[in-house]
Amino acid sequence: MKLVFDFCKDSYRIETFCYLFPVDLFALPEFDELSFEAKALYAILLNMQLLHGNSDAMGRRYLRYTIGNLAGILGCGMGHASTVFHELACKSGIGLISQRKQKTGEVFLYIKDFRSGEVTKHEC
Repeated sequence: MKLVFDFCKDSYRIETFCYLFPVDLFALPEFDELSFEAKALYAILLNMQLLHGNSDAMGRRYLRYTIGNLAGILGCGMGHASTVFHELACKSGIGLISQRKQKTGEVFLYIKDFRSGEVTKHEC
């Protein structure tokens, strides 16, 4: 089956949900080391955090997600999702995502603001 699409015209309006994708992830040299999948995952998680995230006692937004959830988002296996996650993580990657295990055993993902990065190494 082949899909047939119409051309976008002057009257075109976005009527479906679209992800915000930070252009700076492609434009700034600080993010050159990230794969496209890592940039896409960050953008998706950033959007999900803004729409469905919770706030902790310090007002920081977080999501409850597992590597399995991330694999579903990326449409890949858990091993590959873990690799992409580690590109973004504080301990092993650029530091755009911080993972905190709670006393309950739950894991919170804090999606950090890409605009606030410093060149120096800092604690996540």
